[in-house]
Amino acid sequence: LRMEHCRGLTYLITGSMCQKMRDVTCRILQEFPQVVLSPSDPYAFNIWIIRCMPVPSIQKVADTVEEVASLLRRTPELSRRLEGKIQLAYSHIKGEVDRIKAAITGNWERGTDAFQTMLEILEPFLNCINEIISKVDEDTAEQMAKLKPVLKNFNFIMTLVVLKNTLCCVSILNSSLRGIISISSTLQYTISNALKLISKYQQELAIFHRKWFSE
Repeated sequence: LRMEHCRGLTYLITGSMCQKMRDVTCRILQEFPQVVLSPSDPYAFNIWIIRCMPVPSIQKVADTVEEVASLLRRTPELSRRLEGKIQLAYSHIKGEVDRIKAAITGNWERGTDAFQTMLEILEPFLNCINEIISKVDEDTAEQMAKLKPVLKNFNFIMTLVVLKNTLCCVSILNSSLRGIISISSTLQYTISNALKLISKYQQELAIFHRKWFSE
């Protein structure tokens, strides 16, 4: 294929070939940045923006979040323990326990608040791994052992913080671009607000950098 003439690209985001296709897509976008990558419905708009970025380190963070979500879904005991840890960690804040528990239901890793949710469950999740790693099957234990240093890595945590804070600029567009808001004036209003937020971030980037590092 003459990829230099390509102006559109999409791919199936589920199934056994998913990760291989992501790797290929990331490579294509690096070499041919003029290609428009079409959003896929299961992902929130802001998550798809991240998935469209040909930056391996960011893709690694997104992949890790999805791996955590997948591990929770197929390990009921881990999920139960995590709920208990969330109760202990956030019970002093009214409404937080229920909010976070609700946030990790379904395919939360594809939702608007995926990176915020990952940050909120990060410490409880690591505590759960430490408690349960010797009680699960060999394959699951191996996966947990590989995940631990990744989740504790400063660059991983810092990237999560930055993604959580920067993606709020475009998360307000999610409903509009999915067709949930059909009135064109409303869509125009949300786009205008998103552009204002992005402009503010650009103007005060040094301040935001300090805030994110502090966080």
